[in-house]
Amino acid sequence: MPPKFEVRAKERIRKGLERYAQILSQSAQRGINEEDTSTIVQSILVDLLGYDRFSEVTGQFATKGRWADWAVKVSDQLNFFVEVKALGTKLREKDLFQVTGYSRQHDLEWAILSTGEVWECYRVASGQDAEEFFEVRITDPAQPIEEKVERFYLLSKEGYSCGLMRERWAEIQSFRPERLAQIIISDEVLTSVRKIIHRDNPGNRVQMESLREAVARGVIRGDLKICLEPTCGHGKRKKTAAAEVTPSQPANQ
Repeated sequence: MPPKFEVRAKERIRKGLERYAQILSQSAQRGINEEDTSTIVQSILVDLLGYDRFSEVTGQFATKGRWADWAVKVSDQLNFFVEVKALGTKLREKDLFQVTGYSRQHDLEWAILSTGEVWECYRVASGQDAEEFFEVRITDPAQPIEEKVERFYLLSKEGYSCGLMRERWAEIQSFRPERLAQIIISDEVLTSVRKIIHRDNPGNRVQMESLREAVARGVIRGDLKICLEPTCGHGKRKKTAAAEVTPSQPANQ
């Protein structure tokens, strides 16, 4: 059974999603500007994600001569910035560049882009391009409600304070095709494969490098081959399969 605080937080998020889906749909129909969208984003941070409006959500946070739309700060510790764009607009590469710039200035690991309806969460690591962690589309019926709840819970005060963002990210990385491909051609795995081949075909003395090449060429799909090289990098907005792994349960507090 999940802890009570998690159950309560997820129920708050679930109910809030229903309410804000209506608010956002009505706002989109009449058309609202970026300032009004920002007000909705602040309310979502408070009503759904559980942050205190007056002590934990700061607007126009100064960062080296510029201002982040919203900063979430708990117990004097910055958690993440939220950069807001008007409801109905498309989030662009330059918007991501803007919020990740703020995040790197303060050594933050996470950055959020939002139009109120769409919430994109990115991981920001030193020396690497930002990678998309997850996306929530509040009014999109094609995205399951439980998926929305789970993803917003990671970002919520309860989930974030448990370290679920980092835990979930590490879990996802373990299942990335690139990582699995590297494991498959590792000496540890290929040694076991080689023993099986020798057992089934005693006269066939397969060399390790020949086996590695055969697996890389014939077993691993073509688009992963480049990731078997040490120089394999990450795309600027590369998405991770955030919905493919069930989040771990947080420890009781």
